[in-house]
Amino acid sequence: IQLSNLSSFINWLSLRPSLSLELEKGEENMASWSSSSTQRSSGATMPCSVVKLDDDLLRHEEEAAEEIRRGPWTVEEDLTLVNYIADHGDGRWNSLARAAGLKRTGKSCRLRWLNYLRPDVKRGNFTADEQLLILDLHSRWGNRWSKIAQHLPGRTDNEIKNYWRTRVQKHAKQLNCDANSTKFKDAMKYLWMPRLADHHLQQSNQTFQLQDSDLSGWVQGFS
Repeated sequence: IQLSNLSSFINWLSLRPSLSLELEKGEENMASWSSSSTQRSSGATMPCSVVKLDDDLLRHEEEAAEEIRRGPWTVEEDLTLVNYIADHGDGRWNSLARAAGLKRTGKSCRLRWLNYLRPDVKRGNFTADEQLLILDLHSRWGNRWSKIAQHLPGRTDNEIKNYWRTRVQKHAKQLNCDANSTKFKDAMKYLWMPRLADHHLQQSNQTFQLQDSDLSGWVQGFS
């Protein structure tokens, strides 16, 4: 069909409603495709199948994110994690979380295990000896908590960091100085650490006296 002008073209379309509808649908699809393409940073034209695949993956990621639990761990979750690690070991935390049936992130499982659930985690306040060691190591390495924790068996880097922020920085504020300042480091070196050392020595002497007393009583029991 030869169309001589715009009027004849419009008349021709009016006689072909089905064709007009198809053209309108084609324009809508083209506009949608163009919009999707411009939203991608690559700028390359992408087939519709790839666009659909990207949408499916995004929807799957959103659904998975909705299933992830947040907030405090329950006793049941702790038991699940402990039992799974007892049977299969730790590591590869993202895979571990899925295999154990926990709706937690791999990072959450790792931190829960390392900071709270592993059997060798020490509980209670830091001893005078541990406090001395923390002060000494921090003066060398600063806020490298993981490295400091390697020299305090059973203590976690998170626990050491919390001790520093709640105890050490509190003393720094009382002295109206920064915890990393020379003034505070001198105060630790010449005041705090000697006091801790004396306290540690007193504790050691008391322990020795108790052990000596127990030994004397044990010997007398056989005399």
